Amino acid sequence: MSAPRALSRLVAAACAVLVVQGCATTGGGAPPKYDPFEPFNRAMYAVHRPIDDYFMRPVAQAWVDYVPKPMQMAVTNFFGNIEDGFSALN
Repeated sequence: MSAPRALSRLVAAACAVLVVQGCATTGGGAPPKYDPFEPFNRAMYAVHRPIDDYFMRPVAQAWVDYVPKPMQMAVTNFFGNIEDGFSALN
């Protein structure tokens, strides 16, 4: 790689870091805005967390552990084909 090309890549990377840095906060910023849905969101989280822990996660783990890879691929392809239909309509 030539020196000017390497320098231009370095400058581009430095600019990207500076741009992204503007999105980060280090505290001391404005207080978080009030979320009117926070009580509802917390209640739904309390409902969904046990469902995930005691039902969905074991089912997903059993799927990965016990269903053969060709069957997993067949199911993935089936739903991918359905999704392709929606893309075609779009």
